[in-house]
Amino acid sequence: MLVAGGRRARRRPRQTARKIPRKTGAGDYVWGELVFGVEVKSGRAATEGALAKVQSGDIVQFRDTRFEGRKGRGTYWQDAPHHTAIVTAISKDGQLTVLHQNWEGNRTVHELTYNVGDIKKGWIKIYRAGK
Repeated sequence: MLVAGGRRARRRPRQTARKIPRKTGAGDYVWGELVFGVEVKSGRAATEGALAKVQSGDIVQFRDTRFEGRKGRGTYWQDAPHHTAIVTAISKDGQLTVLHQNWEGNRTVHELTYNVGDIKKGWIKIYRAGK
């Protein structure tokens, strides 16, 4: 940003009052009590907790996650390298619908559905925020 005289104005960093969640690894956050998790290593998925206990409002943490599967008559893939989202719905067949922003350059909040069974790499962890 230029100001009078053609000089550049300095921007101050934004200050926030929010607390930073506990970290479990390099950039991995714990948002409360773990409700459900899936991690794929060497092509094998391991789960923790129960998908049936996931509720709207739970927080999803993605890490190096790749989803691959069938959609309609074709196939799809979706990567989530490091991302956080909020659950809006979960179906019995594993369709996880979330709200998120700052996704693929889009800064507005939008909805996306993932099939938990389509995780081929990385992990997701779903937390319930504590009181």
